[in-house]
Amino acid sequence: MLPFHRKKRLSSIVAVWMLIACGLWLGCGRDQGASDAIVSDEPTLSIFTSSLFGVDFIDRDKGWAVGKLGGVVHTDDGGKNWWAEKSGIDVHLFDVCFADAQSGWAVGDMGSIIHTGDGGESWNPQKSITEHILRGVAFTDKSRGWIVGDGATMLTTEDGGKEWKLHEGVKAILSPRKQLFLPALLDITFVDEKRGWAVGYPGIILYTADGGETWAYQESGTEAVLNCVSFVDGLHGLIAGNGGVILRTEDGGVTWVSQESGVTIDLLRVVAPDLRNAWAVTYGSILHSGDGGQSWVAQESEVGHWFYTLAFPDAAHGWAVGDFGVIYHTSDGGKQWTVQPAKFSAEKVL
Repeated sequence: MLPFHRKKRLSSIVAVWMLIACGLWLGCGRDQGASDAIVSDEPTLSIFTSSLFGVDFIDRDKGWAVGKLGGVVHTDDGGKNWWAEKSGIDVHLFDVCFADAQSGWAVGDMGSIIHTGDGGESWNPQKSITEHILRGVAFTDKSRGWIVGDGATMLTTEDGGKEWKLHEGVKAILSPRKQLFLPALLDITFVDEKRGWAVGYPGIILYTADGGETWAYQESGTEAVLNCVSFVDGLHGLIAGNGGVILRTEDGGVTWVSQESGVTIDLLRVVAPDLRNAWAVTYGSILHSGDGGQSWVAQESEVGHWFYTLAFPDAAHGWAVGDFGVIYHTSDGGKQWTVQPAKFSAEKVL
Protein backbone atom coordinates (compact mmCIF):
# COMPACT_ATOMS: atom_id res chain seq x y z
CA MET A 1 0.00 0.00 0.00
CA LEU A 2 3.81 6.10 -4.17
CA PRO A 3 4.01 8.61 -6.50
CA PHE A 4 3.14 10.10 -8.07
CA HIS A 5 5.13 8.37 -5.36
CA ARG A 6 7.46 5.70 -6.67
CA LYS A 7 8.51 8.15 -9.31
CA LYS A 8 11.16 8.05 -11.98
CA ARG A 9 11.48 7.94 -15.72
CA LEU A 10 8.43 6.02 -16.86
CA SER A 11 6.29 5.97 -19.98
CA SER A 12 5.53 9.09 -21.94
CA ILE A 13 2.04 9.12 -20.43
CA VAL A 14 3.47 9.27 -16.94
CA ALA A 15 5.96 11.93 -18.01
CA VAL A 16 3.12 14.16 -19.20
CA TRP A 17 1.30 13.64 -15.92
CA MET A 18 4.42 14.51 -13.97
CA LEU A 19 4.95 17.75 -15.84
CA ILE A 20 1.34 18.86 -15.52
CA ALA A 21 1.08 17.86 -11.87
CA CYS A 22 4.15 19.97 -10.97
CA GLY A 23 6.72 17.23 -10.68
CA LEU A 24 4.63 14.82 -8.66
CA TRP A 25 7.20 12.07 -9.05
CA LEU A 26 10.41 14.09 -9.07
CA GLY A 27 12.27 15.51 -6.12
CA CYS A 28 13.14 19.18 -5.92
CA GLY A 29 16.34 18.86 -3.95
CA ARG A 30 17.45 17.17 -0.79
CA ASP A 31 16.57 18.33 2.69
CA GLN A 32 19.39 18.00 5.19
CA GLY A 33 18.62 16.89 8.73
CA ALA A 34 20.37 15.62 11.82
CA SER A 35 19.84 12.08 13.00
CA ASP A 36 21.09 9.42 15.37
CA ALA A 37 20.38 6.66 12.84
CA ILE A 38 23.21 4.66 11.30
CA VAL A 39 23.19 3.09 7.85
CA SER A 40 25.91 0.55 7.16
CA ASP A 41 27.86 0.47 3.90
CA GLU A 42 26.99 1.81 0.47
CA PRO A 43 24.02 0.08 -1.18
CA THR A 44 24.74 -2.96 -3.27
CA LEU A 45 22.86 -3.09 -6.56
CA SER A 46 20.26 -5.80 -6.62
CA ILE A 47 19.17 -7.64 -9.73
CA PHE A 48 16.92 -4.65 -10.38
CA THR A 49 19.25 -1.79 -11.22
CA SER A 50 16.46 0.77 -11.11
CA SER A 51 13.41 1.34 -8.97
CA LEU A 52 11.32 -0.73 -6.60
CA PHE A 53 8.06 1.15 -6.09
CA GLY A 54 5.92 -0.98 -3.76
CA VAL A 55 6.47 -3.31 -0.80
CA ASP A 56 4.25 -5.33 1.52
CA PHE A 57 5.00 -7.57 4.51
CA ILE A 58 2.41 -9.77 6.16
CA ASP A 59 4.73 -10.41 9.13
CA ARG A 60 8.39 -9.89 9.99
CA ASP A 61 9.46 -12.76 7.72
CA LYS A 62 7.34 -12.75 4.56
CA GLY A 63 7.41 -9.82 2.17
CA TRP A 64 7.26 -8.82 -1.49
CA ALA A 65 8.47 -5.78 -3.43
CA VAL A 66 7.53 -4.71 -6.96
CA GLY A 67 8.90 -2.20 -9.40
CA LYS A 68 10.17 -1.30 -12.81
CA LEU A 69 9.35 -3.46 -15.85
CA GLY A 70 7.34 -5.99 -13.89
CA GLY A 71 10.02 -6.67 -11.31
CA VAL A 72 8.95 -8.74 -8.28
CA VAL A 73 11.21 -9.87 -5.43
CA HIS A 74 10.25 -11.94 -2.40
CA THR A 75 11.65 -12.97 0.97
CA ASP A 76 10.40 -15.51 3.49
CA ASP A 77 13.18 -15.06 6.05
CA GLY A 78 12.96 -11.40 6.95
CA GLY A 79 15.11 -10.29 4.05
CA LYS A 80 18.17 -12.41 4.76
CA ASN A 81 17.51 -13.71 1.26
CA TRP A 82 15.54 -11.98 -1.49
CA TRP A 83 14.92 -13.56 -4.85
CA ALA A 84 13.21 -12.59 -8.08
CA GLU A 85 9.86 -13.99 -9.16
CA LYS A 86 8.53 -14.06 -12.70
CA SER A 87 5.63 -11.62 -12.96
CA GLY A 88 4.81 -12.36 -16.60
CA ILE A 89 4.59 -8.67 -17.57
CA ASP A 90 7.08 -5.96 -18.49
CA VAL A 91 5.30 -2.79 -17.34
CA HIS A 92 6.02 -0.88 -14.16
CA LEU A 93 4.29 -2.11 -11.01
CA PHE A 94 3.55 0.52 -8.38
CA ASP A 95 1.92 -1.30 -5.47
CA VAL A 96 1.51 -4.76 -4.01
CA CYS A 97 -0.86 -6.15 -1.37
CA PHE A 98 -1.11 -9.61 0.20
CA ALA A 99 -4.26 -10.71 2.01
CA ASP A 100 -2.44 -13.72 3.44
CA ALA A 101 0.73 -15.72 2.79
CA GLN A 102 -0.63 -17.07 -0.49
CA SER A 103 -2.97 -14.48 -2.01
CA GLY A 104 -1.48 -11.29 -3.42
CA TRP A 105 -2.05 -8.63 -6.08
CA ALA A 106 0.17 -6.07 -7.80
CA VAL A 107 -0.93 -3.15 -9.98
CA GLY A 108 0.72 -0.69 -12.34
CA ASP A 109 0.98 0.84 -15.79
CA MET A 110 -1.66 0.49 -18.49
CA GLY A 111 -4.27 -0.78 -16.04
CA SER A 112 -2.19 -3.86 -15.25
CA ILE A 113 -3.32 -6.22 -12.48
CA ILE A 114 -1.51 -9.46 -11.63
CA HIS A 115 -2.41 -12.03 -8.99
CA THR A 116 -0.77 -14.92 -7.20
CA GLY A 117 -2.49 -17.67 -5.26
CA ASP A 118 0.67 -19.52 -4.27
CA GLY A 119 2.74 -16.92 -2.45
CA GLY A 120 4.36 -15.59 -5.59
CA GLU A 121 5.60 -18.81 -7.10
CA SER A 122 3.48 -17.88 -10.11
CA TRP A 123 1.76 -14.64 -11.12
CA ASN A 124 -1.11 -14.36 -13.59
CA PRO A 125 -2.83 -11.35 -15.14
CA GLN A 126 -6.36 -10.44 -14.14
CA LYS A 127 -8.73 -8.80 -16.58
CA SER A 128 -8.67 -5.05 -16.12
CA ILE A 129 -11.37 -2.66 -17.28
CA THR A 130 -9.16 0.41 -17.54
CA GLU A 131 -5.94 1.53 -19.20
CA HIS A 132 -5.28 4.21 -16.59
CA ILE A 133 -2.19 3.85 -14.44
CA LEU A 134 -3.13 1.99 -11.26
CA ARG A 135 -1.37 3.32 -8.16
CA GLY A 136 -2.64 1.52 -5.06
CA VAL A 137 -4.31 -1.72 -4.02
CA ALA A 138 -5.89 -2.93 -0.75
CA PHE A 139 -7.65 -6.14 0.27
CA THR A 140 -9.50 -6.84 3.51
CA ASP A 141 -9.51 -10.59 2.80
CA LYS A 142 -8.70 -12.73 -0.21
CA SER A 143 -12.04 -11.90 -1.85
CA ARG A 144 -12.75 -8.20 -1.26
CA GLY A 145 -10.40 -5.63 -2.72
CA TRP A 146 -10.02 -2.15 -4.14
CA ILE A 147 -7.63 -0.55 -6.63
CA VAL A 148 -7.13 3.18 -7.21
CA GLY A 149 -5.38 5.13 -9.94
CA ASP A 150 -5.32 7.96 -12.43
CA GLY A 151 -8.43 9.35 -14.05
CA ALA A 152 -10.46 9.21 -10.81
CA THR A 153 -10.29 5.42 -11.06
CA MET A 154 -11.47 3.08 -8.34
CA LEU A 155 -11.98 -0.60 -9.09
CA THR A 156 -13.65 -3.08 -6.75
CA THR A 157 -13.92 -6.86 -6.57
CA GLU A 158 -15.87 -9.31 -4.43
CA ASP A 159 -14.26 -12.48 -5.82
CA GLY A 160 -10.52 -12.00 -5.52
CA GLY A 161 -10.20 -10.19 -8.82
CA LYS A 162 -11.91 -12.67 -11.11
CA GLU A 163 -14.12 -9.71 -11.94
CA TRP A 164 -13.23 -6.07 -11.39
CA LYS A 165 -15.88 -3.35 -11.53
CA LEU A 166 -15.50 0.41 -11.90
CA HIS A 167 -16.88 2.40 -8.97
CA GLU A 168 -18.96 4.95 -10.86
CA GLY A 169 -19.89 6.80 -7.68
CA VAL A 170 -16.29 7.76 -6.98
CA LYS A 171 -15.78 9.08 -10.50
CA ALA A 172 -18.95 11.16 -10.10
CA ILE A 173 -17.66 12.61 -6.84
CA LEU A 174 -14.27 13.50 -8.30
CA SER A 175 -15.32 14.74 -11.74
CA PRO A 176 -16.29 18.26 -10.52
CA ARG A 177 -12.69 18.70 -9.36
CA LYS A 178 -11.36 18.08 -12.87
CA GLN A 179 -8.75 20.55 -14.02
CA LEU A 180 -6.80 19.63 -17.16
CA PHE A 181 -7.14 15.99 -16.21
CA LEU A 182 -9.42 14.08 -13.88
CA PRO A 183 -8.09 13.87 -10.32
CA ALA A 184 -5.87 10.94 -9.42
CA LEU A 185 -6.26 8.55 -6.51
CA LEU A 186 -2.82 7.40 -5.34
CA ASP A 187 -3.36 5.21 -2.29
CA ILE A 188 -6.06 3.33 -0.40
CA THR A 189 -6.23 1.57 2.96
CA PHE A 190 -8.81 -0.22 5.13
CA VAL A 191 -8.67 -0.79 8.88
CA ASP A 192 -11.49 -3.33 8.81
CA GLU A 193 -14.20 -4.60 6.46
CA LYS A 194 -16.16 -1.35 6.65
CA ARG A 195 -13.84 1.62 7.19
CA GLY A 196 -11.40 2.81 4.56
CA TRP A 197 -9.68 5.90 3.17
CA ALA A 198 -8.30 6.88 -0.24
CA VAL A 199 -6.08 9.88 -1.02
CA GLY A 200 -4.79 11.64 -4.11
CA TYR A 201 -4.47 14.84 -6.09
CA PRO A 202 -5.45 17.63 -5.61
CA GLY A 203 -5.67 17.33 -1.84
CA ILE A 204 -8.22 14.52 -2.03
CA ILE A 205 -9.29 12.46 0.98
CA LEU A 206 -12.19 10.04 0.56
CA TYR A 207 -13.76 7.99 3.36
CA THR A 208 -16.10 5.00 3.47
CA ALA A 209 -17.93 3.52 6.46
CA ASP A 210 -19.83 0.86 4.53
CA GLY A 211 -17.16 -1.29 2.97
CA GLY A 212 -16.64 0.90 -0.08
CA GLU A 213 -20.24 1.04 -1.24
CA THR A 214 -20.28 4.82 -0.83
CA TRP A 215 -17.48 7.36 -0.40
CA ALA A 216 -17.51 10.93 0.91
CA TYR A 217 -15.00 13.78 1.04
CA GLN A 218 -13.04 14.64 4.12
CA GLU A 219 -11.57 18.13 4.19
CA SER A 220 -7.78 18.06 3.84
CA GLY A 221 -7.08 21.79 3.97
CA THR A 222 -4.56 21.48 1.15
CA GLU A 223 -4.36 21.19 -2.64
CA ALA A 224 -1.10 19.24 -2.41
CA VAL A 225 -0.56 15.82 -3.90
CA LEU A 226 -1.41 13.35 -1.13
CA ASN A 227 0.62 10.23 -1.83
CA CYS A 228 -0.18 7.86 0.99
CA VAL A 229 -2.54 7.20 3.89
CA SER A 230 -1.98 4.94 6.92
CA PHE A 231 -4.34 4.18 9.82
CA VAL A 232 -3.54 2.39 13.06
CA ASP A 233 -7.21 2.00 13.97
CA GLY A 234 -10.49 3.64 13.08
CA LEU A 235 -9.49 6.95 14.68
CA HIS A 236 -5.74 7.52 14.32
CA GLY A 237 -4.31 8.13 10.86
CA LEU A 238 -1.54 9.89 8.94
CA ILE A 239 -1.24 11.16 5.36
CA ALA A 240 2.01 12.07 3.56
CA GLY A 241 2.23 14.30 0.50
CA ASN A 242 4.34 16.48 -1.73
CA GLY A 243 6.15 19.45 -0.30
CA GLY A 244 6.75 17.70 3.02
CA VAL A 245 3.05 17.58 3.85
CA ILE A 246 2.01 15.51 6.86
CA LEU A 247 -1.63 15.42 7.95
CA ARG A 248 -2.78 13.80 11.18
CA THR A 249 -6.17 12.81 12.58
CA GLU A 250 -7.35 11.45 15.91
CA ASP A 251 -11.05 11.30 15.02
CA GLY A 252 -11.18 9.11 11.95
CA GLY A 253 -10.65 12.01 9.57
CA VAL A 254 -13.43 14.30 10.77
CA THR A 255 -10.59 16.77 11.24
CA TRP A 256 -7.14 16.62 9.68
CA VAL A 257 -4.35 18.74 11.19
CA SER A 258 -1.14 19.69 9.38
CA GLN A 259 2.05 18.65 11.17
CA GLU A 260 5.58 19.99 10.70
CA SER A 261 7.65 17.31 8.98
CA GLY A 262 10.90 19.27 8.95
CA VAL A 263 11.31 18.84 5.20
CA THR A 264 9.96 20.56 2.11
CA ILE A 265 10.69 17.75 -0.30
CA ASP A 266 7.99 15.26 -1.35
CA LEU A 267 7.05 12.55 1.14
CA LEU A 268 6.06 9.47 -0.77
CA ARG A 269 4.96 6.97 1.87
CA VAL A 270 4.01 6.96 5.53
CA VAL A 271 3.34 3.94 7.75
CA ALA A 272 2.22 3.77 11.39
CA PRO A 273 2.46 0.31 12.96
CA ASP A 274 1.17 1.56 16.31
CA LEU A 275 -0.15 4.70 18.02
CA ARG A 276 3.31 5.93 18.90
CA ASN A 277 5.63 5.15 15.99
CA ALA A 278 5.48 6.22 12.35
CA TRP A 279 7.91 6.42 9.46
CA ALA A 280 7.92 8.34 6.17
CA VAL A 281 10.27 8.23 3.19
CA THR A 282 11.59 10.77 0.71
CA TYR A 283 14.79 11.51 -1.21
CA GLY A 284 17.69 9.90 0.61
CA SER A 285 15.98 9.99 4.00
CA ILE A 286 13.74 7.99 6.27
CA LEU A 287 11.84 10.12 8.78
CA HIS A 288 10.65 8.82 12.15
CA SER A 289 8.05 10.03 14.62
CA GLY A 290 7.90 8.72 18.16
CA ASP A 291 4.81 10.68 19.18
CA GLY A 292 2.17 9.52 16.73
CA GLY A 293 3.17 11.86 13.91
CA GLN A 294 3.27 15.17 15.78
CA SER A 295 7.03 15.65 15.34
CA TRP A 296 9.56 14.09 12.98
CA VAL A 297 13.30 13.42 12.94
CA ALA A 298 15.32 12.32 9.91
CA GLN A 299 17.01 8.96 10.06
CA GLU A 300 19.58 10.01 7.47
CA SER A 301 20.70 7.37 4.98
CA GLU A 302 22.90 9.47 2.65
CA VAL A 303 22.22 7.11 -0.25
CA GLY A 304 21.69 9.97 -2.73
CA HIS A 305 18.49 8.75 -4.34
CA TRP A 306 14.78 8.24 -3.71
CA PHE A 307 13.15 5.89 -1.30
CA TYR A 308 9.68 5.23 -2.71
CA THR A 309 7.96 3.20 -0.06
CA LEU A 310 8.37 1.24 3.14
CA ALA A 311 6.66 -1.37 5.30
CA PHE A 312 6.66 -1.95 9.06
CA PRO A 313 4.79 -5.07 10.20
CA ASP A 314 5.67 -4.03 13.76
CA ALA A 315 7.47 -1.13 15.44
CA ALA A 316 10.89 -2.81 15.31
CA HIS A 317 11.09 -4.43 11.88
CA GLY A 318 10.93 -2.32 8.74
CA TRP A 319 11.97 -2.24 5.09
CA ALA A 320 12.44 0.74 2.77
CA VAL A 321 12.89 0.33 -0.99
CA GLY A 322 13.68 2.66 -3.86
CA ASP A 323 16.02 3.49 -6.73
CA PHE A 324 18.63 1.02 -8.00
CA GLY A 325 16.78 -1.87 -6.42
CA VAL A 326 18.06 -1.08 -2.93
CA ILE A 327 16.31 -2.67 0.01
CA TYR A 328 17.09 -1.26 3.45
CA HIS A 329 16.14 -3.08 6.64
CA THR A 330 15.96 -2.25 10.33
CA SER A 331 15.28 -4.57 13.25
CA ASP A 332 15.58 -1.92 15.96
CA GLY A 333 13.02 0.69 14.98
CA GLY A 334 15.32 2.54 12.62
CA LYS A 335 18.30 3.19 14.85
CA GLN A 336 20.32 1.24 12.32
CA TRP A 337 19.51 0.48 8.68
CA THR A 338 21.37 -2.18 6.68
CA VAL A 339 21.27 -3.17 3.02
CA GLN A 340 19.60 -6.40 1.91
CA PRO A 341 20.45 -6.88 -1.78
CA ALA A 342 18.08 -9.01 -3.84
CA LYS A 343 19.60 -12.13 -5.33
CA PHE A 344 19.11 -13.62 -8.75
CA SER A 345 17.42 -17.01 -8.87
CA ALA A 346 17.43 -18.18 -12.46
CA GLU A 347 15.00 -21.03 -11.97
CA LYS A 348 12.39 -18.60 -10.65
CA VAL A 349 12.77 -15.94 -13.35
CA LEU A 350 13.71 -17.67 -16.59
